[in-house]
Amino acid sequence: MTITLSGKGVWAVTAEHVAQAIQQAELMGVTHILAKVGDTPKFDDGVRRTIYYEQAGSLRQQISHAGLAPLAWIFMRLLHPEEEARLILRAFADGYQGVILDVEDQCAGKHEEAQRLVEYAISHGVDPRRVYNCSFPNIDGHSGLPYATLNTLCQGGLMPMAYAIFYRSDTQVAPADRAERVIDEWTYAQYESFYSALTFKPAMYPALGPFHEIPELRLLTADEFQPWLDRLAAHEPTFFSLYAIHTIDPSLYPLIRNLQLAEPGGALVFPGEAMPKEPEHYGVNLAPHPPSQPDHVPHRLPTVAELEGVGWVRFVFKDSVLPELTLDESFAHYGDIVDAYRDAGIETLMILNWESFWGHGPWDHGDWPRYAREFADYVRVAARHFQGRVAAYQIWNEGDNPHGVSTSVFVPPETYASILLPAARAIKEEDGEALVVFGGVCGGAQANVDYVQQTRALMDEWPVDAVGMHPYGQYPAGIAEIPHLTMFGQLRDYLRIATQGLPDVPIWITEIGVPIDDWSLADDSDYHWEEIAEYLRAVYREVEREFRERVPVVFWFAWSNKMRGSGIVDTRDDPKEPIYRAFFETVQGVG
Repeated sequence: MTITLSGKGVWAVTAEHVAQAIQQAELMGVTHILAKVGDTPKFDDGVRRTIYYEQAGSLRQQISHAGLAPLAWIFMRLLHPEEEARLILRAFADGYQGVILDVEDQCAGKHEEAQRLVEYAISHGVDPRRVYNCSFPNIDGHSGLPYATLNTLCQGGLMPMAYAIFYRSDTQVAPADRAERVIDEWTYAQYESFYSALTFKPAMYPALGPFHEIPELRLLTADEFQPWLDRLAAHEPTFFSLYAIHTIDPSLYPLIRNLQLAEPGGALVFPGEAMPKEPEHYGVNLAPHPPSQPDHVPHRLPTVAELEGVGWVRFVFKDSVLPELTLDESFAHYGDIVDAYRDAGIETLMILNWESFWGHGPWDHGDWPRYAREFADYVRVAARHFQGRVAAYQIWNEGDNPHGVSTSVFVPPETYASILLPAARAIKEEDGEALVVFGGVCGGAQANVDYVQQTRALMDEWPVDAVGMHPYGQYPAGIAEIPHLTMFGQLRDYLRIATQGLPDVPIWITEIGVPIDDWSLADDSDYHWEEIAEYLRAVYREVEREFRERVPVVFWFAWSNKMRGSGIVDTRDDPKEPIYRAFFETVQGVG
């Protein structure tokens, strides 16, 4: 889906500039603030080092809390491509909606370095639709810059620097003529001629610079700047920006505010709003156990029609729960469920753990190496059977929890590494399209990061596509504590620690909800249903607004109250209004 920027942006170089931009945004009709987050400056020892600004995360929060859309920008030098690519990852991890690469003369001739940057960023999950190239408007005069190479990564759009600085401050050229040359002849005409020859033509979002630099800094007056806005308006942009807040004379504010923009098409990024609803971001936990499982009262599985707007279901492949059930019978039972949802465009995240393969029960009898080998063989058979049908596999569940009862079997990092690596290899060898999800860690954010990092350090490769986390008890901002869900902290803080601690792998929230356990209370419509509904809405709203890039999938726990009393339907399989309504209005983008 195309992402089209809509609105007006202003660039900020420092934290003070960000504060100034927020203060002046309404006067200019600004919707986006473009904050500098990284560079590769020269230190006192003469060595250039790539750095991510320490205040970048807090600046993003300030921008978002002001109801504005945060975009990050990085001054590129292409001296350390992989390190500079990691700046992009850090910016998205901090919740910026897009990242702009400022590519100027210092990057000339660095085509190989640009390619390394592109490959690293894309291989580590960066969405090219959210990355933008800011460079010179006169492309013909800067043929050494890696415009074409970066086009693979910078599919969000081109932001040419259509600045007044291309003329001296004492120029005698009329303002209208200056604007025509820079905007019409350079910015748009050279964009058309250059990018029309490439396989992908990015959107055009010019950046205006209302100032001169040589021989001295001079800000444009309103009469000088109006022709620039007129020439820009003739091209009907959906978005443009101004560099920078400290080089805009206040007399220009009403002119900027009054400029009418074209109505955009495609998907939009609006200030302070979530990205467009896409089913692949929403999931729900199910429990499709075999009906004959002892002591189990099966819940009715939702129909595909009921799951409109939902892109994922998650459940355990419980083959070992019934020893008398053959593997082929388990394949048939769960396969029918997988196929029915898949035919409707709903993918399955299948959990493979001790409930799938019990083996000799090493948690009671020891010899984990034997279990790891036999489990990997079992996983291989399952992945081969479900090839092309199951989209993702989670290996183990809440293995970091030493106090789990039925939901987890504790495995320290060294044990989990020995289980995860051969199982993940088996999946990838049998089904190269299937994703592998690190198994649902459920501790605090830093504890989760430590567990993942310790496990990864013990593996000689990392065939993992996402890390599943269960942030129970982490509350969105402004939500009061609900009985049965102890408040352990703020969801925003939890996800910031998780995404910054694991910057090169997506975080999936594979479980979040309000487990009540007491079915009679869970079925009681007077028991905090309204509060739970608001909690649900707030969870998705906060993730979408602040962490959409780094936390792309959220699974609500759960569908039915027969799953720890945490369902959106009750134990009679009837919808729990308003929780049911809140879930589907959220995932369908209604209301």
